[in-house]
Amino acid sequence: MTVAELVRELREKRRERERPKDPEEPSAHWPGTDRVGHDVMTSYTVILRTRGCRLASGSGCTVCGYPFEGTGGVGAREVRRQLETALADAPDESLYLKLFTSGSLLDEWELPVDAQRAVVEALRSDGRVARLSIETLPGFVTEETLSRIDGPYELEVATGLETSSDAVRQLCLNKALTFEDYAGAVEAARGFGADVKTYVLLKPPFLPEPTALRDAVRSGIDAFDAGSESVSLNLCNVQRGTLVEHLHRRGEYRPPWLWTAHEAVRRIKRYAGDRLVISDPVASGKKRGPRNCGECDDSAARALERFSLEQEPSILDGADCSCKTEWEQRLLLEEHTHHPNPLTSIDG
Repeated sequence: MTVAELVRELREKRRERERPKDPEEPSAHWPGTDRVGHDVMTSYTVILRTRGCRLASGSGCTVCGYPFEGTGGVGAREVRRQLETALADAPDESLYLKLFTSGSLLDEWELPVDAQRAVVEALRSDGRVARLSIETLPGFVTEETLSRIDGPYELEVATGLETSSDAVRQLCLNKALTFEDYAGAVEAARGFGADVKTYVLLKPPFLPEPTALRDAVRSGIDAFDAGSESVSLNLCNVQRGTLVEHLHRRGEYRPPWLWTAHEAVRRIKRYAGDRLVISDPVASGKKRGPRNCGECDDSAARALERFSLEQEPSILDGADCSCKTEWEQRLLLEEHTHHPNPLTSIDG
């Protein structure tokens, strides 16, 4: 059985247990605070409920459980109702709105053109959005698609590179795009006048921890070289209905150490200079999330959050625990006990 076939089988088993979702209710929405350039802004995240990511209609990625948040097809009316519901709870001030769909907002298969235009109309009427960030796969970023969501706000295109290694992306993530696709999307977005945020994934399945660290650092550097204004290091966690969950249950996958995230962020920031490097340690300290020894998980995660706002590496340097020695020893052990293969030659 291929990876793609196993991913599809696991996804279908999980889908059979899912209850129908309300197409007029957003998946989630919450306020926050984010760094934008040299400023800190009030942010508001809204996850629209759509039919889900196009990739998941085939087999999908090995790490992503978001497709289960989807519903049937939605149009302009449903999307407008979802936005009205979400924005009713938004802070009454200038906002950095992060508008996601658990897929690609620019994909008209997932979000029809009339629904995309309804988004712009709703935000224009609301008047609070100063900066809009949308998520999309690189293949959907063109001047035509970006013009549909152009409005009275700064635009940021957030796209999932995950890794700059085509081999890792294909073999470990089952994600069908190339670094060349990503670079073309960056060029198109910047040519349109939009900023680019790039998601880099730390520790996809099948990579030992030291290889995953090098891969994440190399990928962050490559993203900046391609023209991305910021890099968001996403720490892999165990989501339901995924190949990662299958491996985790068999004792064959452990989410990354938070110390590995600290080191990756530190190295990428050293290269990035004034450009932003951020990381939101989702599910930190939990069995299915990135963690250390259990005693220092909270402080290590908070250090990543503070660094993301302040961009000061000294914040990471100040975090410490006796388990850091164990982490260092495990890195050395894994470096020397895994059999050589094309993936472990990644240099960061």
